[in-house]
Amino acid sequence: PTAEPAQAAVTLEVVGPAGSKILTLDEVRALPVVQGWAGTKSSTGKITQPTLHKGVTLEELCKLVGGITAEYSIEVVAKDGYASAMSYNEAIKDNVITYDPISGDETKIGDALQVIVAYERDGQPLPEDSDGSLRMAIISPRNNQVTDGHWAVKWVRKITIKSVSQ
Repeated sequence: PTAEPAQAAVTLEVVGPAGSKILTLDEVRALPVVQGWAGTKSSTGKITQPTLHKGVTLEELCKLVGGITAEYSIEVVAKDGYASAMSYNEAIKDNVITYDPISGDETKIGDALQVIVAYERDGQPLPEDSDGSLRMAIISPRNNQVTDGHWAVKWVRKITIKSVSQ
């Protein structure tokens, strides 16, 4: 057996004010593409150097189910149930802390960041066994930053737009 059936089974559910939509991996890839450099800093301080990621922005995915405004937050859920929430300012306005990829010190890079659901790294599909076919990444135009590792959700399966008042 090949890995094809497993790939075909990967779906992403997006839930928002205007309903929900389930996308296949191919449908995610067909959305407008962005790419940039993303790396992480773990809670223990371990740095994973920035690599080139390709995917679709959270904002683009939100447009499929009614869009997002400052009255909402976004919850990203992995296939194992792990969830990470981002405010509108974090997810859409790129208001996240960045760190120098060498020293690990907090730094302001001055470049616009984009929060994406990535499906490629360094020109290759993400490895299903270690990352899942879809994972979160926070990208910049240059390889000059890393962000907190808890944002880099692996095996992304669901994105929910939630009212901040909930």
